Amino acid sequence: MQDASQNRFPKMQQLATDYFQKLTAGRYVNIQFDKNTLQVVRNDRQKFSVVELSTGTQEQLYVGFSFSIKPSY
Repeated sequence: MQDASQNRFPKMQQLATDYFQKLTAGRYVNIQFDKNTLQVVRNDRQKFSVVELSTGTQEQLYVGFSFSIKPSY
């Protein structure tokens, strides 16, 4: 079971990144997990932790993740 979850994680991360990039009109281009930290990368390559983001951008990140875990029918 754990192997199946690990295999899905990179796909989910890529989908979340794609949605987040679209939701932010290209301002943020990547989502990175580093040990226990989640960071996002802006299009000028500057990295931010989630708590450094505005509330609106945090919500866009959440929506990106929620879209990436929804089953596709």
